[in-house]
Amino acid sequence: MSLRAAIAAIVVATTFGAASIVAFGQAAQPSRATVRLKATLGGHTKNIVALAFSPDGETVATGSEDGTVRLWNTSTGELKATLICAPRYRWMTVVWSPDGGSIAVEGDHTRERLQIWDVTTAKRKVAGLAAHEFAHLIWSPDGKMLLTRSFFDKFVELWDAETGAHLATFDQAPPCPKRSFWKTLIHPCDGYEFIHTYFAAEGHTVITSSEYNPAKLWDTRTGKLKTVIPLRGEEFAEKVYLSDVVLSPDGHLVARYINKDVALLDTSTGEVKHELGQIGLPMAFSPDSQMLLTTIRVPTTSTLGDWDEFKLYDIATGRLRLSFERAPLALFRGDLQWIGHTILIGRGGADLLDARDGKFKGSVPYQPCVSDRLIGDDGCQPFILSADGRITLKVTNPIRLWNTENGELLTTLENGHAPALFSPTNPKLLITKHVNRKTALLWEVTLN
Repeated sequence: MSLRAAIAAIVVATTFGAASIVAFGQAAQPSRATVRLKATLGGHTKNIVALAFSPDGETVATGSEDGTVRLWNTSTGELKATLICAPRYRWMTVVWSPDGGSIAVEGDHTRERLQIWDVTTAKRKVAGLAAHEFAHLIWSPDGKMLLTRSFFDKFVELWDAETGAHLATFDQAPPCPKRSFWKTLIHPCDGYEFIHTYFAAEGHTVITSSEYNPAKLWDTRTGKLKTVIPLRGEEFAEKVYLSDVVLSPDGHLVARYINKDVALLDTSTGEVKHELGQIGLPMAFSPDSQMLLTTIRVPTTSTLGDWDEFKLYDIATGRLRLSFERAPLALFRGDLQWIGHTILIGRGGADLLDARDGKFKGSVPYQPCVSDRLIGDDGCQPFILSADGRITLKVTNPIRLWNTENGELLTTLENGHAPALFSPTNPKLLITKHVNRKTALLWEVTLN
């Protein structure tokens, strides 16, 4: 791409209220989306803080500071059940089990912190687990176990979802070693360290990873450590990429990067299954888990800064399948989401790449943001995509919908505020909070 073309691809955003985009020298097209308010979900007496669709998309849960979770029929907007969880909440997390039969509710009420409800009977199965303050819940693939991860502790807990019995504790970070003041200052140990947690496909393996400690694979049946995946290496210590595990969508493979060599491990055994060599830093697997996206930082003397060179490799053969067109490096690059043929990369604004031909399609404009483990991720929340990947939004107020084909602003929902979520099964269905904070809105979005 020429320098002129690269400049033409830069987003022109004046304010959040009036944004436009220039992609490959072409002006933005008029909105091509029709938005219809499908249902208004009322009844909460305080602020709505959580939204969650069931796996089949037929029910949506709304959680509120009033201490209740309400379950709604997404086709009719009818109230199906009200779960009275606590007298009040300041925050809460609502997560459906994979089969849609149970729902886990976690919040800041001291006596009933984590609860598991039977959706069919609207009765509580498990309540008040004797655990630390969580903030993140993950169901096992079979729905029989639940992982809880704390914001402040360096470990995760494994629970029996039927009985509430404690099964195991997985320590991601070891006790702090004795070291010099300067090493502690550069790489703190006692401070907060965000832990990423995953279940492998068969549910017998849990993967934990964090910024300063090697990733680990744990056996859920014994609670013992299977293997350790070393950190990526000092060559990335000052770059924007974090030491997070790259897990395939099917949960069977995890990418390891040591001394610039890429290897893929079998998550069930921890053993190396594919050696891919020096192909760049692993970023993401394709949705079908058959290809691996990698990147190499390419320094330039251009005033636009360095470039990211993205490539796509076949896992089985190790052969290069596709080289992507160069795109300007987004500030604080880090998030990557891949749905269908669209890859979104970035934290402030997002570059759009076509996974079929490697072309740079445009950018979605947002103000630059700074993601910091101490001050939070204000403005760095991930993009949320529709089920078919054609529409995206970011949890800002008011909600704006963007076309992932070209970065075009489709519409602004003046009454739609965060949180907001697309249905996992219906690409047209969207739920947002109303500007009044106590009501949720179901929208039908159609691309014309």
